[in-house]
Amino acid sequence: MLENGGVALLDPQTMKWWKPSDWSATVFSPHETQPRRHAVILVSEDEGNPGLRWYHTRGMRKFGRPDIGVHAVSPELESGVVDLLNRFIEMQAFGTVVPDGQPVRMASLPDGATCHHRGDLDDPAFNNVRIEIAWATTQ
Repeated sequence: MLENGGVALLDPQTMKWWKPSDWSATVFSPHETQPRRHAVILVSEDEGNPGLRWYHTRGMRKFGRPDIGVHAVSPELESGVVDLLNRFIEMQAFGTVVPDGQPVRMASLPDGATCHHRGDLDDPAFNNVRIEIAWATTQ
């Protein structure tokens, strides 16, 4: 459609509008797969946890994989959580299946976080199933 006069493309999974030139450069020009360009990390205030944030992805459905969510993220953990989400985007897009109960081990995050499969395709926050990463105190 873009090659025949379309002026924009909507990616409903990442909630992003693309100009034809940007879409072509992102999807067709790279010489290797770039999963992070096809998913988005969203951040919002975490309801019920004042001062903390909720980080979650959208777009992993394109790869047939669950999106990822992390609640109760304090400011000092934000960069570690973004790194974690980017790693999960990459790993899952290239085929990794994360088992329920999988522990998260990263030097930049506290010990005790685990992965739990949640949700369904009708979940409006994800439009997908998800992996909820729970801190040891919030499981």
